[in-house]
Amino acid sequence: YTVEVAPNDFRLGLMSYHKSIIAARENLSNEAIEYLMGALTAFKAPAGESIGDLERTVRTRLIAAYENTSQRDAATEHCLVLAANQEFSPTARSIFRKDAVFSDAVMEQKLGGSVTLAFTIDEQGYVVDPTIQASDDQRLNEPALTMIKGSRYLPRLVDGQPVATPGIVFNANFEPPSEVTTQ
Repeated sequence: YTVEVAPNDFRLGLMSYHKSIIAARENLSNEAIEYLMGALTAFKAPAGESIGDLERTVRTRLIAAYENTSQRDAATEHCLVLAANQEFSPTARSIFRKDAVFSDAVMEQKLGGSVTLAFTIDEQGYVVDPTIQASDDQRLNEPALTMIKGSRYLPRLVDGQPVATPGIVFNANFEPPSEVTTQ
């Protein structure tokens, strides 16, 4: 298809987007990124125009793919574009969050609870200086800190420039693991 149609052809973008979903399901992250970049070529708004839903979706998936492959810096460009094109939101908008990973002891004891964290979102959407404000169980603190440190947010813009946003509060609620039955 790439020989028959131009790289910015909508049909090629849709095909690339769907191939990225298949690649991601098969844990082929680098291939998914390549397909998403092809889709972005097709869906990217012309300079000076607002991005559309397809471009927003592709950039969001690119952020997740880059974050999941430890290519956090590559995700930054897309975070900034999304931030520049977001509708006003009085609350911080998470664009990617890693799952919390619990110790075997926490899993065996089926612990659940809540951890309240405070942090700053820097100019590139990274979480910096997270602290525990309150916790139902200290054994949940480290998983909560690790989860929030791996998150990305859309940075806040002031006069079109990204700025750090201190004082963000996030409540992480962890459900106790459910019973796993085997047959």
